Amino acid sequence: MPVARAQKPDRADTSFGPFHFVEAVPWLMVALAFRIAGMNETPWWPLALAGESIAVLLAFIAIARRVFEMFGHPARFHARTFGQQLRLSLRLFGAIVLVMVAATALMAVFGHAPMASYCLLGVDGMAFSGPTVFGRIWGAVVAALVLLLMLGVNSDSGKINIGATLRGAIDHGARFGAAVVIVIVFYMALGLLQGAVRNNVWGFWPITVSSPNTRNLIYFVLTLGFAAVRLWVALLVLASGLKTFRRPRVKSR
Repeated sequence: MPVARAQKPDRADTSFGPFHFVEAVPWLMVALAFRIAGMNETPWWPLALAGESIAVLLAFIAIARRVFEMFGHPARFHARTFGQQLRLSLRLFGAIVLVMVAATALMAVFGHAPMASYCLLGVDGMAFSGPTVFGRIWGAVVAALVLLLMLGVNSDSGKINIGATLRGAIDHGARFGAAVVIVIVFYMALGLLQGAVRNNVWGFWPITVSSPNTRNLIYFVLTLGFAAVRLWVALLVLASGLKTFRRPRVKSR
């Protein structure tokens, strides 16, 4: 008589609890490396920007899964293995690029050419502090849009359903809109805090006389720390505004 074997889980989890909060950091390290490479204004900067954006989206997916688990809702987007996460990040990247290009064109048409280029840095602004107020606002808006796109993924094919995304944006209502506003305010405040910390750290005497490698290490640690906090808080706030994550009201007799 054949013996039924226990079905293995889709993804091996870890018993080390704190790892759940830092598992996105390696992807943020990759994104930061691409970001620095793109700052050199080499002919390859579009590829660097694309690599950075995909790495940020992979970090976003990893944190979103954990946030959904914290709210007691398993992720409806099937992205448990690395291959599934990579395919989802590429699909998200393709969809969000269309949005950013359209926003860039609209800004240029309406006479805001100096700010139009920042629209292409929307995914960058999800994790890293932008140099302008508009860039920080746009980064928060793109983070909300990416979350809605993830929720609109078809459970069978794994493809993004734009119709489901638009319906979800309407269904979640004013509460999700309020969550987006809170994330915008948070991004602006955290950007100011990050700038103040950076200036104070660089002005600290032992650091000013330290080696370039030490200063680069400090820059990496500070940037990655703020990026992780930015994504975690954004997803926690946005998830709390989702209609499906609200606790049902108990009717009194």
